[in-house]
Amino acid sequence: IINLVGELLITQSMLSGFAEGIDPDELDRLRQGLSQLARNTRELQESVMQIRMLPISFAFNRFPRIVHDLSRKLGKKVEIKLIGEGTELDKTVLEKISDPLVHLVRNALDHGLETPEQRTAAGKHETGTLELGAFHEGGNIIIEVRDDGAGLNKAKILQKARERALVPLDQDLTDEQIDNLIFMPGFS
Repeated sequence: IINLVGELLITQSMLSGFAEGIDPDELDRLRQGLSQLARNTRELQESVMQIRMLPISFAFNRFPRIVHDLSRKLGKKVEIKLIGEGTELDKTVLEKISDPLVHLVRNALDHGLETPEQRTAAGKHETGTLELGAFHEGGNIIIEVRDDGAGLNKAKILQKARERALVPLDQDLTDEQIDNLIFMPGFS
C-alpha cells in the first residue's frame, strides 16, 4: 500500500505538469480534478502512514516480566515504571528498537542497580527504580531508560576499554568521554 501511494503521488505530480498544454476551456475542469486528486492522495498517504503507527506500549509491555524475572535471578528488588506508553512509533522502528531496549534494561539491572544490602548501606531504599519513558521532543521521539542505581563505574569502564585496546594506555579522558566508551563497538 505504501508503494502504491508513492506511485500515486508521482502520477499526481506528472499530471499536474500536463495541465500547461491543455485547451483553456478544459483547463479549469482539469485543474479542479487535479486539485481533488491531490487532496485525496494526501489524505490517503496520511491514512496509510497512520496505519503503520503503533503505541510504544507494544515494546514496553514485555518489560515488567523481564524485570521481574531478572531481578529475582540477581537478588535485587526493582520497581519498574513505564511512562509515555501511548507515544506512537512506526512499526518498523518498534521492531528495530526491541532488542537494544532489552539490552539496556538488562544492563541497568545487572550493572546499574545495587543489591538491597548495598542500597541500604548507601542510604537508599532497598528497592531500586527502573524507568522506561517515551515522549515527543520537537520532531523526534525520545526513549529513555533510567535507574536510580550507583551510576557508571568510570574506573572499571576505562580499565575494560584499555584491556580491549579501545583506548591507548597513556590517553587521559574526561568523564564524558569515559561515559561514551560504553557505546563503542566491541566494548560490551
